[in-house]
Amino acid sequence: MMKLSDNISNGLWLGNYTDTTLVKGFFFPLFLSTLRYINISSELGISLLYIVSSITFCYVTRDLFKNKKFSYILYLILLLNPVTFSSETFQRLYRYVLGPSQVLFLLSFLYGIYKNTEIKKIIPHLIGLSLTYLSVIYTREDYLFMNVLLIIMFILYIYKLKRKSLILIVFLIIIIPTNLFISSLNQKYYGANTNNEIINSNFSKAYQNLMKIKPDKDIYRVSIPKSSLDKAMDVSQTLETLKELINENYKESPDIKNGELIDGYMIWSLRRIASNKGVYKSFKTSEEFWGQVNKELEKAFQENKLEKRFTIPSSYISPPSPYNLKTFIKTIPKTIKYVLTYKDFITYDYNTLKNSNKSYITKADISKINYYPYYSLIIKTSNTNDLGNMTYKGVGGIFNIITFAYQKISLIINLLGVICFIILLFSKNKKIIIPVLTLLTTTLLICGITYTDATSFKAIRYFYLAPVYITLIIFSITSIFILWEDIQNGKIRTNYLVTMLKRRKKSSKLSKKSPKISYGK
Repeated sequence: MMKLSDNISNGLWLGNYTDTTLVKGFFFPLFLSTLRYINISSELGISLLYIVSSITFCYVTRDLFKNKKFSYILYLILLLNPVTFSSETFQRLYRYVLGPSQVLFLLSFLYGIYKNTEIKKIIPHLIGLSLTYLSVIYTREDYLFMNVLLIIMFILYIYKLKRKSLILIVFLIIIIPTNLFISSLNQKYYGANTNNEIINSNFSKAYQNLMKIKPDKDIYRVSIPKSSLDKAMDVSQTLETLKELINENYKESPDIKNGELIDGYMIWSLRRIASNKGVYKSFKTSEEFWGQVNKELEKAFQENKLEKRFTIPSSYISPPSPYNLKTFIKTIPKTIKYVLTYKDFITYDYNTLKNSNKSYITKADISKINYYPYYSLIIKTSNTNDLGNMTYKGVGGIFNIITFAYQKISLIINLLGVICFIILLFSKNKKIIIPVLTLLTTTLLICGITYTDATSFKAIRYFYLAPVYITLIIFSITSIFILWEDIQNGKIRTNYLVTMLKRRKKSSKLSKKSPKISYGK
């Protein structure tokens, strides 16, 4: 990311073509270059972006509450969420750090479109939604959740706006030309007619065919076992040219566990191995190589030399085999518990730790980074368990106290939020759209990350789940506040639940007293 940012700053687009150039997206490097240009450090820039996104969300959703103090309280809750100051999120220079801000912008503009019926008020939100969408797809690969969310919301918009829904075409008017522009830049610099090689290239086609090879047995987090690679090399002379390097990688790579390479490393290992063989001298040579591999694999499938299985047309999604689906379902409770307990969150205080031999960062580290001073996971000890035994003082200590408070009350707040949400559902409150929207977003994100953890690599980590903590707290707090105002305004009686329970109990007694009818033999 740092090198890509340097290249953008120097007017070289993404720099020289390698196996890693067109795979991670340009938005985060562009963001860093912008911060460099205006002379702002990355921590400050990331924090300011989050503050702006939080203000935007609270401003757009201000009509949810008659008591405006609730919007300010929600803003403070968003601002003090542990995601905003923990070691692997805002203290780390990593592209996923933009996730919380992006999801807040996404929810803001989706709600802004929903609540308005005048075209002149819808257009600014459509433009904002389009720009947010572009920032996400050029930052992270796992944006399937967003596509599902947009499809659902656009169907709702069309139903609600009727003829006015034609204005939604503004979204495509912004998205399509921007994608074409990025493609033209890649074409100009690399001769590449794609925005991401993992999504759309001959490599992605060949890799998806490798995943289609039915394995001899199911292996946890492994879609392409060594046996499947061997079968592929037997039928593909082109892929066989990498055989020596592949076998060497399986013997020496630290990523190999029990003789296999998990899905999370397979893509990058294959590309690195091919690069060592000279495949990535240019985009043209890589396309020719993987294009030939793809043809040979397709031919082998047609001639029944390889047994095929069902896969999803994506290089990032492991095949939904019965084994993978079963593992996925078993892993969901683990993810939910991890999120609800704010597990692993911790904040490191630079002023406290800079002179420690177990410090995460030193002045020397900052000088190497030059114009990007930031907190980073530069570990100074071989035993990372020692990091948990440090004494925290100063600012880091205050933030760890806040984190501790979240860890203790999160389960109660979210449970209360669910109860309030259920009551709002029965009361048919129209303001429930934000709790519904955030619950849907939370569910999609949790399912996506859980599936990745169950089938690909260890993804249940809070820097991957960062947006979930934001959407979940919004769901709970807005549900509580909306119901509280309904009770205050007399829309829902305080004995509402008691009345419902009494009615259910009475109907249960009546059903027990009703005579049993015998129809004879």
